[in-house]
Amino acid sequence: MRKMALDLFEIAEANAHSIKLRFEQVRDFQPDHDQATLNRFEACVRDQSTIAINLRPWIVANILTTGRYQNIYEWADEQASVSGRSVEEILREKLKDLYVKRVSFDAAFADGIRFRYGALYLAGAGVTRYGKFCLVLSRDFVESGIPVAYVPADSLKTYMCDDSTLDEAGIREHAGPHTHRGFLAAIKLSDSLSARTESDWPLLLCSDADYIEAIFIADLDHNAVECIRVPVAEYEQLWDLAFSDFGKRVGSAGRALAHDFASILRAARERSIPLEEV
Repeated sequence: MRKMALDLFEIAEANAHSIKLRFEQVRDFQPDHDQATLNRFEACVRDQSTIAINLRPWIVANILTTGRYQNIYEWADEQASVSGRSVEEILREKLKDLYVKRVSFDAAFADGIRFRYGALYLAGAGVTRYGKFCLVLSRDFVESGIPVAYVPADSLKTYMCDDSTLDEAGIREHAGPHTHRGFLAAIKLSDSLSARTESDWPLLLCSDADYIEAIFIADLDHNAVECIRVPVAEYEQLWDLAFSDFGKRVGSAGRALAHDFASILRAARERSIPLEEV
């Protein structure tokens, strides 16, 4: 008999009370000064955080020009309809070594095929290994009642076993709801905060080194994007490629990248979405 799919968001909500208790236990074990720091950090994340998604330039250009963001399954469906190739074949090529774990993780959950992935975010460039362009979603969008759950680390690396089965016990223990994201972050980072200043908090929360994964379901278009942030060096390199010398010779890859960057600048301006260097 096929196992019934799990409801990730129901699991996260069911954990709310235990996550708050764990936070209080972790906090109360700290010296007074560190307790105050932990309380401030939790409040900061609760009051100021949102979700960010790091993407490559061509995807950002597509979102801004078409107004719509596709998850991997929606993208594969579209490619299959145009090419005549199978969705599975396209997904295998796109996801490569992650194919089995990605598909298995999503298939374990009700509506997993509709999941979108991001990171809990305060400021900065986000998780740039997934893409240098960081789409920062507006707090109004994230707070609008869409289903959101958080896990303390990368879901595929942390909650998928070597045989590509789900660590259901781990998910049931660690997944948390949007209302308790501050507690979840404070629990995870409690041992790191005392040695860092408040200016370090955004990088501590979300960077290439580590992050808290946000999983949500929503139709996502350009209206949900508060701003786009990109590292200064990346912005300058792309600007030079696209605009510094219109007579220079560049390869096809460089031309495509320059075109994407110009499309991003133009569409961001037309849609009044700030593009910020960080």
